[in-house]
Amino acid sequence: MTTQSITSEAFKPRYIVDPKYFAEFGSIVNQTYLEKGRELVCSTSDVVLHGDTEPFGKDLPVHAYVMHRNNMEPKRALEIWDEDTLNAKVEERMESLKQEAKEIPVATFWEQYECLPPCRERTLDKFRFFHVMTRVSGDLVNWYALMGDEAFTLIDEASADMNHILDRFFALAEDKFN
Repeated sequence: MTTQSITSEAFKPRYIVDPKYFAEFGSIVNQTYLEKGRELVCSTSDVVLHGDTEPFGKDLPVHAYVMHRNNMEPKRALEIWDEDTLNAKVEERMESLKQEAKEIPVATFWEQYECLPPCRERTLDKFRFFHVMTRVSGDLVNWYALMGDEAFTLIDEASADMNHILDRFFALAEDKFN
């Protein structure tokens, strides 16, 4: 997409992303907008170009912003993603977060239980489990389970079906005992 002659009907914002930073924190660096037919990067009027002491004075075109940032921070290889790419990467990241599951000390279970009111607390089969209200990202939360003298945690949606959560805890416990 060029910065010349873009119509507002055809314009779709794009996102400036450092893939390493996105993988770790799920954040974008910036996004674009359309002004007078030009695609510009938001809030870049204070960016100093080429070591000059004067700010550029207005938001930068995408190519100038990415080139400037990559020159200033060579370890950051910024990429430009469209909305479909961003959505796919967000979904991929959310799924990868849900893979985080582990055994924890029983004391950690009780600390989390007593820290804030537990949400969706249940006792099913051998498990007592709940999630905390604090979000990991989006609808993802930390779930905690206690089974006898074993405690576990995993990440999943706050709105997840309780049987799904129970199945995940059973699988985690089976892995521990096998």
